[in-house]
Order: sequence, then structure tokens, then C-alpha cells
Amino acid sequence: PAARSAARPCIRHALQQPTVQALRQPSMQILAKPGPVVVLGATGYIGKAVVRELLQRGRPTIAFVRQGSNSRVPELEGATIVKGDVILDRGGHLSSALTGASGVISCLSSRSGSPEEVWQIDYAGSKLALDLLNELGDAGAAYVLLSAVCVKTPVLQLHRAKLAMEQALANSGTAHAVVRPSAYFKSISKQVPNVVAGKPYVLWGDGTHTRCNAIGQRDLAALLVDCLDDAHSLNRVVEIGGPGSPVTPLEQSQLIFREAGLEPKYVRVPLGWLDAITGTLEATERAVPDSAFLRDFAEYARISRFYATVDMIGPSDPQYGREQLAPFYAQEVRLAKDDECKEESLGLPASSLLASLMATALPVTFGLVLLLLSPVPNGIGTRGVLGSAVLAYSELFQRAHL
Repeated sequence: PAARSAARPCIRHALQQPTVQALRQPSMQILAKPGPVVVLGATGYIGKAVVRELLQRGRPTIAFVRQGSNSRVPELEGATIVKGDVILDRGGHLSSALTGASGVISCLSSRSGSPEEVWQIDYAGSKLALDLLNELGDAGAAYVLLSAVCVKTPVLQLHRAKLAMEQALANSGTAHAVVRPSAYFKSISKQVPNVVAGKPYVLWGDGTHTRCNAIGQRDLAALLVDCLDDAHSLNRVVEIGGPGSPVTPLEQSQLIFREAGLEPKYVRVPLGWLDAITGTLEATERAVPDSAFLRDFAEYARISRFYATVDMIGPSDPQYGREQLAPFYAQEVRLAKDDECKEESLGLPASSLLASLMATALPVTFGLVLLLLSPVPNGIGTRGVLGSAVLAYSELFQRAHL
């Protein structure tokens, strides 16, 4: 940690454009402020890594977690844990945490992707913390927002909520940085336990229509903390991807099979199904515009179609590319073989494969009612078609990171 901190690059140059090509330049020495840093979403996959990074650098840290969240997480040991309401601050716990704070790193993200929740969490929760930081924090306190590279194609409510928060930061006068990662290693590894268990890997189409260069958990956490220290020189967006060339879902699966020592086997689901499912749900949404239930499931369908058809790529930089995808997959395979794979709170999408299945089984089933009269590919039968589609649909939810 000390070596990483000592070599911390100057991020401000990179932000003249949304890239990190200049992150290896020597940094100005910026003294850490005495007030604590408040991490929002501290029990999530990235949030807890940010807490660990701050503690390793000797920074006083407050881990703010939602009521009911499990705060007994090893990465949070040494931090001050505060539980409260991040949306309305009922009880005043968020206000107390931000009093005298030197900065905020917001890793808040919706877990379901429903329109109501993304505006409550990704916008309102992060915006409330910004307002309270300006009112109660140290003079010159800084704010770092974890966003996502996918907001550049704003077709989902998630994208619009995150962009609204980015704009609120830009208009606030607060020293800030917005970090847009491509994807996380963990978010493209959700099929590892199935592969280890001998099940086929589920692909949409031939598995070559999209690419991503995901970034490791610790590398992203280091960048977020570096941005907090350089926020007064930033006030812009940083986009970041992981090391190496972007990989397709097919290439990801081949890495997993190789690390598992298994012959590849696949279930391929036609991409056209996504359009049919989404179109059916959107038509139903328009027919019953007052139904929040239908509106949510239409949005779930749009989420899955988006992440099935859009690349997730950010600029790479060696300073934040120390973690590699193949060793990460090897570790996940070992954990799966030992039955020790942990479900992580990745924000959107739902934090477990089971949750995704439950969230998407209904819209998939509903959409496929119209499709089951069509020829069944590969002769796998109606039950196999439906099961494969549900699994593939849920995998798209897991692949979405934000």
C-alpha cells in the first residue's frame, strides 16, 4: 500500500479528456486532511475495497451502510461503522457521519434497477450526501462519485439517474471527480460455479457481439482514493478499463473452462429473443401506463438487452491494471470447487444469480409465450429453451456492474 501511495500518479492531466492515459505522471504532494472520509455503500463489492484502501493508507474512515446490512465484513475492520438512511437521513445518522468529514466516496448503486430505486439510490442518496457534505463537512471537502462508462449511451433510467448526479456535482462548486469504470471482474464471473458444476456456459448469440475490459476490485478502489486526493485539480470525469485487450463473452468463457480444466460446452440463445421479450413488455407497459409492476419489468428487459448488445470498454493504464482477469478466474474456480464462492453486492444488477432468476423469470416467461410456437433450436425442447433463456437473461443482469 505504501509503495502504491508513494507512486500515486497525477490524475488531473488525464481529465482534460475522459481518459487515464496520463495517470503515470508524477503527482503533486497533497496532504491528507484530518477529517474522516465517508464511504457510502461500504458493504458493496467496490465500497468495501475502498474502505480497505483508505485504512491501508492510514486515513480515518467512516463506513456508512444501510440499515439492515451486514456490517461484519473483514474489510471494514478498523473503520467507524455508521448505519442509517441514505435516502432521507431519518435519524440524522448521515448528517452525523458527514459532520467534519474531509470527503465522500459514493459507491451507492441500485440493486434491482427499477426506475424508482435507481432515482432513490443512484441520484437522491448520493445527492443528499453531497448537500450535507457542503453544509457540514470540512471547508474544501471533496466528493468522488462511482459512476459507469455505460452512461455515455443513456437509454436506461439507471444511466439518466447517474448522469443527473454527475451534473449535480458539476454544478455544486464542490471539488469532485467522477469515475466511470468499464466493468468489474466479479460481474463477468457469475457463471463460474455453474461451469465448475459441469453445466454449460450460456451465451447470447455466438458470444462475440460485445466486448469489455473489466477492472479489478483493488485497482478500482485505488483509483477512487487517488481521485479523492486530487479532486481539487480534477472536477471532471475519469474513465477507466482493465488491463489487456477487451474480451468477448466467448473469450471469457474459454478462460473459465481452461482454468477449470474442462472441455467447453455451451447453450446459445438467439439474440432475437431479447428484442421479442423487450418489445412485448414495452407494449404492455404502454397499454397499462399506471402499473409500476409492468414498468419495472419492462426496464429489466431493457437492461438485459442493453448489456447484451453494447461494449463496456474504458482506457487502460498500468498503474490501475495490476490485477489480471485470468488469475482472478483461477481464484474463482478454486473457490467454486471448494464451494466457497461468495455472493457480492455489485449494485445493479441483483446481487445473486438466484435474485436475477427471480427478477427475470416472469418477463422471460411472458415474452417466450409468444416465441414457443417458433421452431426450437437444436432440438433441446421447450423446457430447455425456457430454462436456458432465463439463465442467459439473468447472466446479463450479473454482467451489468454498476
